[in-house]
Amino acid sequence: MSPPAEESLSQRLARLRRQSPPVSPAPPHPPASASLPAWMKRRLTQTPAPVGPLGTSQVPKTAETPKDLLTAPSGRFQYRVQRFARTHRHGAMELQGNPQHLSEVFPLLTGDPTLADLHGERVVYLDTETTGLSGGAGVFVYMVGLARFVPDGVEVWQGFLSGPEQEAALLAEVSSRIAASAGVVSFFGKSFDRHRLEDKMRLHGITPPFAGKPHLDLFHPLRRLHRETLPDTRLQTMERALCGVVRPDDLPGSLAPEAWFDFLAGRAHRLEGVFQHNLDDVLSLITLLHWLAALPVRELSEIGPVEWAREAAWIDALAKAGQYDRAWARWTQVQEKHPAPPQAWLQKAQLEDRMGRAEDALDSLRHGFPEPRPEVLNIRALALAAKLRERSLRDGLGALADANLARKLLAEMRPFSGRTTLESDLIRRCQRLNHQLAGKASRPEGQAN
Repeated sequence: MSPPAEESLSQRLARLRRQSPPVSPAPPHPPASASLPAWMKRRLTQTPAPVGPLGTSQVPKTAETPKDLLTAPSGRFQYRVQRFARTHRHGAMELQGNPQHLSEVFPLLTGDPTLADLHGERVVYLDTETTGLSGGAGVFVYMVGLARFVPDGVEVWQGFLSGPEQEAALLAEVSSRIAASAGVVSFFGKSFDRHRLEDKMRLHGITPPFAGKPHLDLFHPLRRLHRETLPDTRLQTMERALCGVVRPDDLPGSLAPEAWFDFLAGRAHRLEGVFQHNLDDVLSLITLLHWLAALPVRELSEIGPVEWAREAAWIDALAKAGQYDRAWARWTQVQEKHPAPPQAWLQKAQLEDRMGRAEDALDSLRHGFPEPRPEVLNIRALALAAKLRERSLRDGLGALADANLARKLLAEMRPFSGRTTLESDLIRRCQRLNHQLAGKASRPEGQAN
């Protein structure tokens, strides 16, 4: 409707000012909710629940946009790049290059022969931040950290979604960077990060880059070495115990999704804490890889129960690969530094059995075990003795006595890992030995077997 003709210009301006709604101060960063689907707009109006156990954080919230963000040439997502010298210390270790003995360790500890040629300076170190632990279209991979060695040190590239509409462009860049590398190193990435990325890439018609590419998931070999001696097998537990990395102001992973949703909604957020958490993760991948690669040549000046458990796992890997001489030499070397615990004596007897030294193995079982022995180890020792007496020494009566005693002790034990298999083996051995001994007893004296 047009204003009255007699209204002057000043009157019109005054009227328009009175009718205009008050202008709110512009937020420090524009919310990305304008282009979001309805379900996500509703989510942004609510305070998101943390993923996993409820966490607390000393990381302050801020209304500012994350610092040092660059815009991709396509203009469709943002990223941050940081570079570190090789001498940069992450915890107690430097970001060193690739050790010469790298190639043999990973296949032996993982059973994956494709890792034989994995080179630490030609791979990417991968860690992601997501809005949930499950898969599906509703979960966003909103930050991807990729570290790689460059001529002057280490480069950490962190791709970031400042809006969900940028997802396809970010994933295409991530796919390109991983495809250009000679392999991938992650921590639990084979079970989590890789699948989250592959799911979202396929959703956008992007070819995932992982097929046929060597992928070392550090979680598995480190768990094999330390599951008996560390309180848990989380990344931060491993990095602290092995590389001296301490994160006093780390943002708990349970609060990371909340930080992104706060940012999208224009609320104060903790995204800087997420960037730092992701950065620490990828740098820890580098130091943990170097720590693991140095295992065969690590000095054995200080050996205790924790080190013995680690060395026992490495010795077991060598033995399973048929490298009995190396396994035996390593066991002897460690034993000279610190008396072997009971579990290690059982391992020694098993190794002597594999080397065809049955008498030595029995001697280790009889005299090597320190007292008192854990009951489970005692049962396993009796089971191994029964096997040695039956197969190598042809002592059926002695084998049956050991097997029956092991079964009696086992019946009094509470359930433990491997009990079902152990009990089945003992039952079959006893049945076989009873049958053989009964056959011998029924034959006339002097009759040939």
